[in-house]
Amino acid sequence: MSRRFVGFSAFYFFYFATLGTYLPYWPIYLKAQGMALHEIGELMAIALLTKIFAPYIWGWLADRLHYRLKLIRWSDFIAFAAFVPIFYVSDYASIAIILFLFSFFWNASLPQVEVLTLNNLKYHAHRYSLIRLWGSVGFITTNIVGAWLVSTHGADVIPWLMLSLLLLLWLSTQTLSEPRLPFTTSHIPSIVHCFNPSLIALFTICFFIQFVHGPYYAYFTIYMQEQGYSTYTIGWFWSFGVLAEVVVFIYCSALLRRYSILRLLFIVIMVTALRWLLLAYYKDYIAIVLFAQSMHAVTFGVYHAVLIHAISKLLPSGLEGRGQALYSSLSFGVGGGLGTYVASQLLEQIPGWQLFVYTALVTLVALFCLWPLYLANRREPSPLP
Repeated sequence: MSRRFVGFSAFYFFYFATLGTYLPYWPIYLKAQGMALHEIGELMAIALLTKIFAPYIWGWLADRLHYRLKLIRWSDFIAFAAFVPIFYVSDYASIAIILFLFSFFWNASLPQVEVLTLNNLKYHAHRYSLIRLWGSVGFITTNIVGAWLVSTHGADVIPWLMLSLLLLLWLSTQTLSEPRLPFTTSHIPSIVHCFNPSLIALFTICFFIQFVHGPYYAYFTIYMQEQGYSTYTIGWFWSFGVLAEVVVFIYCSALLRRYSILRLLFIVIMVTALRWLLLAYYKDYIAIVLFAQSMHAVTFGVYHAVLIHAISKLLPSGLEGRGQALYSSLSFGVGGGLGTYVASQLLEQIPGWQLFVYTALVTLVALFCLWPLYLANRREPSPLP
């Protein structure tokens, strides 16, 4: 790998290492603070809901001002600073405010780094997955380290781990480079004017896939604790899923060259539904839980690589930042946030296994979105491979 991509690999490592601490262990920290299940769900949803508007605001600024790298550095520094007060509060309202401020700026940087990475790769965009896989390595690392720390030192260690990773994330942005692209004064159209049936169908699929991941991200750790699994074992469950994702990222460029976007999205939807059914009905069998976790290779790894690649093909130059930001907003923000919130309300009324059955059924709704995508590709040549 070229030396200039080491910084990008480091960014992905620390960004997803932070996520690898937040998703599995932040619910444990909130539970230790005395939060009820619905309060944990609502607080976990905040980081996802800020993705509805934060990435697009920063993406619009980056595309307009042409200071993408400066905005990335400032957003990650403010995210670090905003998280510091977490050590001095324990009530619901104060934690909610801190999580809102932290996640607003933390969520802003990733879509813009995606743009910088693709711009640096130029005609070798298929190699993106080889850089992005370091994010998965970071996620796995903190899953394992976090499980050991929580098991030996308790939940109070979690915010310290988060803050340390946010500092390292900001430091990694100092090593990033921004390619010199030709500046154009030509009018850049609104992204709304670029919408077509293919793009609308893609974004709708994004919404549903992340909607059904919301309950998993917020409650999987607690759900597994209820089955009697230890924190250390649950950490390995998370790690096993992301380890499978790493394997997919290594070979994803070959998948993108060999199979169509439609076929890969169909596989993603079906595997996602099967994954939730396995977690619902076979939660007591560790081998089956591990198999279900290995499906993360498809439900996130293939899904993410396909969407990043497809959106970069469907949008014209000058809209890259807003396109990636809109993908983040509609999928992880609107979809993931709403899915987490709905799950937080349902869990007060139904057992966890039923929640995963419902998410499997909702996943299949995304199949209907493949039909307009198929028709659009039949009517006219598509820029998608």
